[in-house]
Amino acid sequence: MSKTAVFSVSLLAAFLVALVGFVIQRHFAIPMTRVGKAVFVSAQIAAGDLGQLSRRRIHTIIDLRPDGEDPAQTPSAVMQQAAAIAGIKFHYIPIPHGEINPESVTRLAAALQDAEMKPALLYCRSGNRAVRTYALVLASETGGPSDKEIAAMAVSAGHPVADLVEAIRARIAARTTSVGISQ
Repeated sequence: MSKTAVFSVSLLAAFLVALVGFVIQRHFAIPMTRVGKAVFVSAQIAAGDLGQLSRRRIHTIIDLRPDGEDPAQTPSAVMQQAAAIAGIKFHYIPIPHGEINPESVTRLAAALQDAEMKPALLYCRSGNRAVRTYALVLASETGGPSDKEIAAMAVSAGHPVADLVEAIRARIAARTTSVGISQ
């Protein structure tokens, strides 16, 4: 085979590899839902997803899923290490199924407080805890959205918060003593 033919075959192979990579990345992109100006939620992600998230300009990952919920989930320590390699900040705020405790809301608000950390991606098993906890953070924000706006955000993200209405309203009523966060 001539040098020109080898070069042509190599060039074609490189093009096909790049094309397949592009198609796979576009087809298997991590589904994220925008819930704030620079805040997104998603279902469980894996360490291998962090390169894609870095290319999508996600600066912070916040894992709300407790380790060990599912044997197949990537442990937070592995995610933290992969995030560091990808140049992404990582926070682990485990929230078990059920009621969201006030400390978790405070920790999430603090993690989102730093403007350098945005955009941020919050994740859990399905995105439900992420949306619900973020709704409580918004309800605590001085000058933040109304209960109806928070409920609309949650519904548009596919995770209604009707059972949190009283907690949202209580946090809104207490806003004067809260420190605001930017969305």
